[in-house]
Amino acid sequence: MTIMANPIELEHFLAKASFPAAKQDLIRYARSHKAKASILATLEKLPERSYEDAAEAAESAWYADEREQGVIGGGDSPDDL
Repeated sequence: MTIMANPIELEHFLAKASFPAAKQDLIRYARSHKAKASILATLEKLPERSYEDAAEAAESAWYADEREQGVIGGGDSPDDL
């Protein structure tokens, strides 16, 4: 099992990235800035879409991880409420 970055760590890391950004843009940013393996693993789990800011990407990563672990259902993200 890969260790995931926590949302605060991910948001902090992405703070200087250019937004809006697609998942692949964020992964390229992370690689070019020598991100830790946990940051890259977390970004790999993001849904394929555009993110408006670092906070939105971090929140989406948290929900993706929680869904994968079975903690929450598919319709429990803030976008679904």
